Amino acid sequence: MKKLLGPACFAALLALFAAGCATTEVEEPIPVDITLEELQSKMTRAMDPTGRYAKAKTYTMQQTTSTERFLDDPEVQRVEVKFARPDSFSLTTYEDNEPLSGMIDNGKNGWVADYRRRKVVQLDGKQLEQLKMLSSIASPDSTYRKIFASAELSGCRIDGKDYYKITCLHREPDQGPTEIYVDREEFLPRRWKTSFKAGNNRVDYDSRIDKYSLRDGVMIPDETTTVQNGHKQTTTVTYYRLNTAISPRTFRPPLF
Repeated sequence: MKKLLGPACFAALLALFAAGCATTEVEEPIPVDITLEELQSKMTRAMDPTGRYAKAKTYTMQQTTSTERFLDDPEVQRVEVKFARPDSFSLTTYEDNEPLSGMIDNGKNGWVADYRRRKVVQLDGKQLEQLKMLSSIASPDSTYRKIFASAELSGCRIDGKDYYKITCLHREPDQGPTEIYVDREEFLPRRWKTSFKAGNNRVDYDSRIDKYSLRDGVMIPDETTTVQNGHKQTTTVTYYRLNTAISPRTFRPPLF
């Protein structure tokens, strides 16, 4: 099974759940010289050159997010992600070093925790499916076939830069296509675009990976810029480590 999405795509999409009208650019269609399967293999080698990520049992990632606010200082938060095979996942958001909110998936059940109100809600239906999608993307075993209903490859040129463009259709009917732009020279994802329905509103989401670094043998998107609902958020990875010791209690809801 080919490992596809990897840490780069997960970090880019993570801002969708941690935050915050994307700009419209002219995309010039260009032919592709590769199949989707070949591109997938090249992306895997670019993001995981030694295969350490594919073999990892667990990992821990920490990010700092800064979200612009009108007539106020940016809102700064810390986000910590923990993952354990096969499909246990937790995402905790901190503010002033205190836990603010959390999302937890133990592979069967999912919860959202509000630490300030000391409240836990067990998820079901569409909300649980959305959490499981995020959890699946966090997994080293993630593939386009697992996450999306379909994926098609094309090529485009934006501002003189050439990209492979992967257009993925979601299983949820109210979720717009996800478009992944891959650098044609480095084979690294550089941008995620999608749209989705939040209540009665349609939200446009645009996340760009500005900088990569090799951490613990894995190409990690150190700096990401996201625009959602007119709000700009920058994200910086501050810690990334494979095969960290993670307590099983991490993947159960907090006891208030």
